[in-house]
Amino acid sequence: MNLVSAESLWERRLVRAESQWERQLVSAESLWERQLVSAESLWERRLVRAESLWDRHLVCAEALWERRLVSAESLWEGQLVSAESLWERRLVSAESLWDRHLVCAEALWERRLVSAESLWERQLVSAESLWERRLGVPVGEAIGERRVPVGEALGEGRVPVG
Repeated sequence: MNLVSAESLWERRLVRAESQWERQLVSAESLWERQLVSAESLWERRLVRAESLWDRHLVCAEALWERRLVSAESLWEGQLVSAESLWERRLVSAESLWDRHLVCAEALWERRLVSAESLWERQLVSAESLWERRLGVPVGEAIGERRVPVGEALGEGRVPVG
Protein backbone atom coordinates (compact mmCIF):
# COMPACT_ATOMS: atom_id res chain seq x y z
CA MET A 1 0.00 0.00 0.00
CA ASN A 2 1.18 3.48 -0.85
CA LEU A 3 0.85 5.19 2.53
CA VAL A 4 3.45 7.96 2.11
CA SER A 5 4.68 9.98 -0.85
CA ALA A 6 8.21 9.70 -2.20
CA GLU A 7 8.87 13.33 -1.25
CA SER A 8 7.76 12.68 2.28
CA LEU A 9 10.17 9.76 2.53
CA TRP A 10 13.04 11.95 1.38
CA GLU A 11 12.14 14.83 3.67
CA ARG A 12 12.34 12.42 6.55
CA ARG A 13 15.71 11.30 5.17
CA LEU A 14 14.52 7.72 4.97
CA VAL A 15 15.75 7.32 1.39
CA ARG A 16 18.52 8.95 -0.63
CA ALA A 17 17.67 11.43 -3.38
CA GLU A 18 19.61 9.39 -5.94
CA SER A 19 17.70 6.29 -5.01
CA GLN A 20 14.48 8.19 -5.59
CA TRP A 21 15.58 9.19 -9.05
CA GLU A 22 16.66 5.65 -9.94
CA ARG A 23 13.15 4.57 -9.04
CA GLN A 24 11.82 7.44 -11.17
CA LEU A 25 9.87 8.87 -8.24
CA VAL A 26 11.14 12.40 -8.84
CA SER A 27 12.49 14.16 -11.92
CA ALA A 28 16.15 15.08 -12.32
CA GLU A 29 15.13 18.74 -12.55
CA SER A 30 13.28 18.50 -9.27
CA LEU A 31 16.37 17.08 -7.59
CA TRP A 32 18.46 20.00 -8.84
CA GLU A 33 15.91 22.63 -7.85
CA ARG A 34 16.04 21.28 -4.32
CA GLN A 35 19.84 21.42 -4.42
CA LEU A 36 20.02 17.68 -3.80
CA VAL A 37 22.49 17.09 -6.61
CA SER A 38 24.87 19.33 -8.55
CA ALA A 39 24.32 20.25 -12.20
CA GLU A 40 27.54 18.46 -13.12
CA SER A 41 26.39 15.32 -11.36
CA LEU A 42 23.15 15.38 -13.32
CA TRP A 43 25.04 15.56 -16.60
CA GLU A 44 27.57 12.90 -15.66
CA ARG A 45 24.71 10.54 -14.93
CA ARG A 46 23.13 11.46 -18.28
CA LEU A 47 20.00 12.70 -16.53
CA VAL A 48 19.90 15.90 -18.58
CA ARG A 49 21.48 17.08 -21.83
CA ALA A 50 24.43 19.48 -21.70
CA GLU A 51 22.51 22.08 -23.71
CA SER A 52 19.64 21.82 -21.26
CA LEU A 53 22.01 22.61 -18.40
CA TRP A 54 23.09 25.82 -20.15
CA ASP A 55 19.54 26.82 -21.05
CA ARG A 56 18.70 26.64 -17.36
CA HIS A 57 21.77 28.71 -16.42
CA LEU A 58 23.13 25.81 -14.37
CA VAL A 59 26.56 26.03 -15.96
CA CYS A 60 28.27 28.60 -18.16
CA ALA A 61 29.00 27.96 -21.85
CA GLU A 62 32.75 27.95 -21.26
CA ALA A 63 32.44 25.26 -18.60
CA LEU A 64 30.46 23.10 -21.00
CA TRP A 65 33.19 23.32 -23.62
CA GLU A 66 36.06 22.81 -21.19
CA ARG A 67 34.39 19.61 -20.03
CA ARG A 68 33.91 18.56 -23.66
CA LEU A 69 30.17 18.35 -23.13
CA VAL A 70 29.42 20.27 -26.31
CA SER A 71 31.40 21.11 -29.43
CA ALA A 72 32.67 24.61 -30.18
CA GLU A 73 30.40 24.72 -33.21
CA SER A 74 27.39 23.87 -31.09
CA LEU A 75 28.23 26.70 -28.70
CA TRP A 76 28.29 29.20 -31.57
CA GLU A 77 25.19 27.88 -33.29
CA GLY A 78 23.33 28.21 -30.00
CA GLN A 79 24.62 31.80 -29.75
CA LEU A 80 26.28 30.95 -26.45
CA VAL A 81 29.60 32.53 -27.43
CA SER A 82 30.71 34.93 -30.14
CA ALA A 83 32.71 33.81 -33.17
CA GLU A 84 35.61 36.00 -32.04
CA SER A 85 35.62 34.35 -28.64
CA LEU A 86 35.80 30.92 -30.27
CA TRP A 87 38.87 31.96 -32.24
CA GLU A 88 40.60 33.70 -29.33
CA ARG A 89 40.28 30.50 -27.32
CA ARG A 90 41.64 28.52 -30.28
CA LEU A 91 38.48 26.43 -30.41
CA VAL A 92 38.18 26.82 -34.17
CA SER A 93 40.54 27.94 -36.92
CA ALA A 94 40.23 31.37 -38.52
CA GLU A 95 39.53 29.74 -41.88
CA SER A 96 36.75 27.68 -40.35
CA LEU A 97 35.15 30.85 -39.02
CA TRP A 98 35.08 32.34 -42.51
CA ASP A 99 33.90 29.15 -44.20
CA ARG A 100 30.91 29.16 -41.87
CA HIS A 101 30.21 32.84 -42.57
CA LEU A 102 30.79 33.70 -38.90
CA VAL A 103 33.13 36.60 -39.67
CA CYS A 104 33.91 38.57 -42.81
CA ALA A 105 37.21 38.26 -44.68
CA GLU A 106 38.25 41.81 -43.80
CA ALA A 107 37.81 41.14 -40.10
CA LEU A 108 40.03 38.07 -40.40
CA TRP A 109 42.80 40.09 -42.03
CA GLU A 110 42.53 43.10 -39.71
CA ARG A 111 43.03 40.75 -36.77
CA ARG A 112 45.98 39.16 -38.56
CA LEU A 113 44.29 35.77 -38.40
CA VAL A 114 45.10 35.01 -42.03
CA SER A 115 47.61 36.38 -44.53
CA ALA A 116 46.64 38.61 -47.44
CA GLU A 117 47.84 35.91 -49.83
CA SER A 118 45.59 33.35 -48.17
CA LEU A 119 42.63 35.68 -48.51
CA TRP A 120 43.28 36.09 -52.23
CA GLU A 121 43.88 32.39 -52.86
CA ARG A 122 40.53 31.61 -51.29
CA GLN A 123 38.89 34.30 -53.42
CA LEU A 124 37.80 36.16 -50.31
CA VAL A 125 39.04 39.52 -51.60
CA SER A 126 39.76 40.84 -55.07
CA ALA A 127 43.28 41.56 -56.31
CA GLU A 128 42.24 45.19 -56.65
CA SER A 129 41.23 45.34 -53.01
CA LEU A 130 44.51 43.79 -51.92
CA TRP A 131 46.50 46.39 -53.86
CA GLU A 132 44.41 49.33 -52.63
CA ARG A 133 45.07 48.26 -49.08
CA ARG A 134 48.76 47.68 -49.79
CA LEU A 135 48.67 44.40 -47.94
CA GLY A 136 52.12 43.43 -49.09
CA VAL A 137 51.28 41.22 -52.02
CA PRO A 138 53.97 41.57 -54.73
CA VAL A 139 51.58 43.00 -57.30
CA GLY A 140 53.54 42.19 -60.47
CA GLU A 141 54.16 38.60 -59.44
CA ALA A 142 50.89 37.85 -57.73
CA ILE A 143 48.69 39.34 -60.41
CA GLY A 144 50.81 38.07 -63.29
CA GLU A 145 51.02 34.52 -61.99
CA ARG A 146 47.34 34.39 -61.25
CA ARG A 147 46.43 35.83 -64.65
CA VAL A 148 44.35 38.72 -63.38
CA PRO A 149 43.87 41.28 -66.18
CA VAL A 150 46.14 44.10 -65.07
CA GLY A 151 44.12 47.00 -66.45
CA GLU A 152 40.93 45.64 -64.99
CA ALA A 153 42.38 44.77 -61.60
CA LEU A 154 44.44 47.86 -60.95
CA GLY A 155 42.84 50.63 -62.93
CA GLU A 156 44.50 52.47 -65.79
CA GLY A 157 48.20 53.09 -65.20
CA ARG A 158 48.23 53.06 -61.41
CA VAL A 159 51.18 50.71 -61.30
CA PRO A 160 54.10 50.82 -63.72
CA VAL A 161 53.88 47.52 -65.59
CA GLY A 162 56.92 45.96 -67.19
